[in-house]
Amino acid sequence: MKTIRQLGSGEDLIQLAIRLGLLAFLIYWTFVLIRPFVPILAWSIVLAVALYPVFHLLSRLLGGRPRFAAVILTLINLMIVIGPATWLGLSAVEGVKEVAARLSAGNLMVPSPSEGVKDWPLIGPQLYELWNQASNNIRMVLR
Repeated sequence: MKTIRQLGSGEDLIQLAIRLGLLAFLIYWTFVLIRPFVPILAWSIVLAVALYPVFHLLSRLLGGRPRFAAVILTLINLMIVIGPATWLGLSAVEGVKEVAARLSAGNLMVPSPSEGVKDWPLIGPQLYELWNQASNNIRMVLR
């Protein structure tokens, strides 16, 4: 391997600069691709550390069967996450069906906003005006 002093010609320096530039680009692109997964990885580490004592206790209670303990903990955690998410999704679908039925029947009513909405910071006056228009003529607002 040559040192910078041994790189005599400009061609070698250009080649070195190109390689370093490509390496920097690859490192940057790697961080760009990994960035969305960092919060998931952080929460995974937190959960793994927090649940290890439970896993260890469950493994001992099951007669030293760590795989079975891992399966049980995984299923419990999946139920904790998937249960409320499923309930939320089904409730949202029912709500959308009800709004669509009322909209198609022509009896969808938007209540008038309270005067307190005007006092909300940043969006209060604009939201009050839009909400008031929607309560008077929803079709005009939706266009």
